[in-house]
Amino acid sequence: MSRIFLLRHAKASWPEPGMRDFDRPLAPRGIDDARKIGTVMRAAGYRPESVVCSTALRTRQTWQQIAPQLDVPEQNLTFTDQLYDSDNARYIEAVQSARDADSVLIIGHNPMIEDVTSALAAGGSDSAMRRLSKGFPTSGLAIIKFEGSLNEVSLSGGYLEDFLRPSSHPHGDGYM
Repeated sequence: MSRIFLLRHAKASWPEPGMRDFDRPLAPRGIDDARKIGTVMRAAGYRPESVVCSTALRTRQTWQQIAPQLDVPEQNLTFTDQLYDSDNARYIEAVQSARDADSVLIIGHNPMIEDVTSALAAGGSDSAMRRLSKGFPTSGLAIIKFEGSLNEVSLSGGYLEDFLRPSSHPHGDGYM
């Protein structure tokens, strides 16, 4: 069994005049939410073996806030441009790039994080599907499990095991 953790970056600040979207930093609320989702992941036992993160500033800063909670070795961390302004195929390639791991955390952007979640998970637990149907907020985390390895991941081949938000309680129903 393998797992994919799909995390939408935390809340970003609005761009300053002349600032590129790519360079937007996290807002204070985003920093707090990223820390919270890291804490929720750790408490729930959701610790990926590998991480693939967009190179955009807000995704890198999201990773910096959750990294202390997850203890992922530096050699299992990859930053890539292919997750910024991309498509489903690039996100699937990012998942498959973690060949030697049983679990990978992808830190990216909407609308692709939401689209990839829908494309990979043919179904899921009722509570996770219900929470996801309300939208994929910043710092939202989809956990999708697959029977095979990550390099065998296919569209509609997964099961949405859980869907968390920063306010999620690790021992409740995953949504507060």
